[in-house]
Order: sequence, then structure tokens, then C-alpha cells
Amino acid sequence: MRLTFLFLFFTSWLAAQNYIVNGSFERLKKHNPNMQPLPKPCSYIQNPAVFNAFVEAWNTFGVMTPDLLSWDSLSGCPPLPKPHTGSRMLGLIMYHPFQDARFGFDYHEMVQGTFAKALEQGKNYRFSFWVWANDSLGIRHLQTVLGPKTPVKPVYCGNFGVYFSDAPANPNEDFRVSMYELGIRPQINYPEIVSTKNEWIKITLRFRADHPYKYFYFGNYDSDAVTPINMGAEERQRLDSINTASAPAKHQIRIAYYCFDDFAVVEDLDGPLSIEKSLLEKKQYTFSEAVLFDTGKSELKPAAQTELLQLVAFLQKNPKIRLNIEGHTDNVGNSAANQTLSEARARVVCDFLIAQKIPATQVAASGYGETRPITANDSAENRQKNRRVECRVAE
Repeated sequence: MRLTFLFLFFTSWLAAQNYIVNGSFERLKKHNPNMQPLPKPCSYIQNPAVFNAFVEAWNTFGVMTPDLLSWDSLSGCPPLPKPHTGSRMLGLIMYHPFQDARFGFDYHEMVQGTFAKALEQGKNYRFSFWVWANDSLGIRHLQTVLGPKTPVKPVYCGNFGVYFSDAPANPNEDFRVSMYELGIRPQINYPEIVSTKNEWIKITLRFRADHPYKYFYFGNYDSDAVTPINMGAEERQRLDSINTASAPAKHQIRIAYYCFDDFAVVEDLDGPLSIEKSLLEKKQYTFSEAVLFDTGKSELKPAAQTELLQLVAFLQKNPKIRLNIEGHTDNVGNSAANQTLSEARARVVCDFLIAQKIPATQVAASGYGETRPITANDSAENRQKNRRVECRVAE
């Protein structure tokens, strides 16, 4: 009995292991302090070489300056929060549009993390992190860099994306350029505006590894023109116009700055049923929006093919089963636009199946927009559940 208990405990512990090396940023590289001093507690980093010199198993890229933030255990670091665990955390700019910045491009910071071992192709995982923000974070950060009288407009944004890779990127490259030239898009993305209200919150994204990935890149992969923020469209356009036409000294600078801690990837033992099992037993299977599409788009993400090819295999194995492919959205935005988007997404999935030699008579597309939610649209998590594509076995 004792051996059985130990075996079950050990296998459960293995399954719960965090694949991300140094996910809480506590471990530092061995480094010569005479060459590069460790950043003081509560201070921001303004040189990517500092981050790369100290943080074990993480790095950033040229022109980006993510912060390794250390907590002062005696006096604290207002307005920084105490890290979720330990004494260190990560600080990233996730939104800073080119109209406001002193650059010709949107300024986002990105970091590359490392897995302790390669993910297993075909397995389900959960990617999670803890995040904290308040209005003072962005103000203090920019005024530290640009001067105490800098007019700063703090905002909160969405589009927290993760791109998985088999190989590491060069820390000296301009990853922004690589991202656009190579068409790099995150396999998973959290599109909702993240406002934490002065507390640490955990965000979890599920995914299935379609390659034996060894690295990941975290940040905002979208332009700030399409990144959702907690600002009305008219006010957003007004500031775009003012900051485009005026000198930098007169800009009203918008920034979304967040603290992050405790990144983790663990095996998702409670992941969704297989497509085949779900369709045979429950007569339906649901793809979340994040698996197939970018926010507001109806073009399939490259990683979506892995999931949809399983649906192709099911239909090939069961040629007498007909599926209704249904698109659904949340209730954010214009209802007519949501209806159009849901129809387009359902049609795109059907077109993919037909392109894989599934008979057109075996699948049918329909969109329901925001009219058939599966839960109340009263939180970011629930709205994400409502943005989906459902596959239903036709009666």
C-alpha cells in the first residue's frame, strides 16, 4: 500500500512539474559584478544587456528593456507590488503606440523563456502566469525614464501572446523585424483587457503542442492600432491625432505596464476530451477562439491546422456522420459585425475541411453571432468561453 501511494504521489508530482526554467525570476546567472552591477531594488532597467546578463534561462532582444524588478524587503517599492512569490518579478511594457513614443514604431517589450525539457508533440498543456497592474505603474515607469513632468496616460490592454519555438532567437536581433518579416504569430493569445485592480491575478491558457518546443516568446504581437485598451474609440482617435501632429514634448503618452511572476507550463491532465470521443459520446466538440483565430479575425492561425486535421481524420473515419459547424461570439462590439464574424469563421472551418477532401455534403456552416452564449458575458473568462466554434453531429 505504501509503495502504491508513493508511486501515485511521484507520478502526480512529475505531471505537475513546471516545464519553464526559473519561472519566478529568482535565480540569477553567475556574473562578474565589476563588469555589470546588479540593478538596485525598485529600479528599472534601461539596457537589454543587463536583463540578459543576470536572469537565468531568460533573455530579451535589442532595443527592448524589460525590467528585472527586485523587492526591497525593508522599505518596499511603492508603487510596485510585492512579487507574487519570492523577491523578484518581471516588468513589461505591453502597449505604447508609435504616435506617443519617441520611435517610429509601437514599443512593446518581449522576453524569451526556456523549457527544462522539450514539450511532447500531441500532449495538452496549460500555460499560466500571474500579473499585477495599477495606474501608478506606467506613470512612474515613464517619468523615471523621460522626466517627472512627462504627461502620462496609463491604460490597460489585451493581447498577451505566446509563441513557441524549436530554436532560440538571437538576443542581438531586432525581434520586431523578425516578427514581421517571418510572419511570426502567437500560437496562444489572451485578447481580453487585463485590469487587475491592485492584486495579483492568474491567467491560464490551454494548448496542444504540435511540435517538441524548447522555447517560448511572451509579449504583445499585435499593433497597438488593433490592441484593445480601456479607452473609448473617440478618445483614442483624438490622442492619435494630437500626438501625431505635435512635438514629442507635447505628447499625452499612453502606456500599459504590467508586473509578471510565476510563469508555468504543466501537463493538462484534465484537458478536453479528444475530438473523436467528444463527437461520438457528446455529439459535439468545441474549439475556443484562441485555438483557431486571432481576435476579431476569420483567417485560421497556422497552429489551427493541427487541431482541424484531427477533425478531418474523424470525418474520414466516419463518412456517414454529418457535422454542423457553428460560429459564436461574445457580446462586445457591434452585433451585426459579430454575426458576420461568426458566419465567416464557420465558413472558413468548412472550407478547410473540404480542401482536405471531406465531401461538401458532410459539413455545413452557420453563424449565430452573440445570440447563443453558453455563459453570461460578465467577465473576461466568460466572454472567452463564448467566443468559440462548435461542431455538432447533425441529427
